[in-house]
Amino acid sequence: MSEELKTIKELADELGVSKQGVRYHMKSIPQEELKKNNKGIVVLNIEQQNFIKRKAKSDTAVSGKSDTAVSGKSDTVVSGKSDTAVSGKSDTAVRYKQEISFLEEKNLLKDNQIDYLKQQIKNYENQANNLIEVQKQTQNLLDQQQRLALQDKKLLEEYKSEMVLLRSFP
Repeated sequence: MSEELKTIKELADELGVSKQGVRYHMKSIPQEELKKNNKGIVVLNIEQQNFIKRKAKSDTAVSGKSDTAVSGKSDTVVSGKSDTAVSGKSDTAVRYKQEISFLEEKNLLKDNQIDYLKQQIKNYENQANNLIEVQKQTQNLLDQQQRLALQDKKLLEEYKSEMVLLRSFP
């Protein structure tokens, strides 16, 4: 399977964000799924890159919305509240939405991992059943071989006794 792997720096440059920004989104990728190249540098596969791109785009879209929402309301007073109260509530709502989105994405990844692990368990069960069947066949062949060896030994003894009898007659 040929994958186009990118380092954190390459992906950060492509997205126009810092490496820390990419690392922030990598927190929701399970550590065991991250790979390193021959130089020991973490590389991201296509699926991981797409995940981080979606997260980075949603962050910029959300931050863009919050800026316009705040700037749009900062000129007026809404029902007697100051513009700082409005912007504070908008920022909190945006952060909650980001966190919910992040947790939903993380749950989706966990669900995918669970499905993958269930499939692995089925594969291992099939392998175990196949090994048990092979073991039964091997035991059957071994039993047949032992019976044939015993028959050969009996026939050999019969032939020896017949040869002894034949030699005893002149």
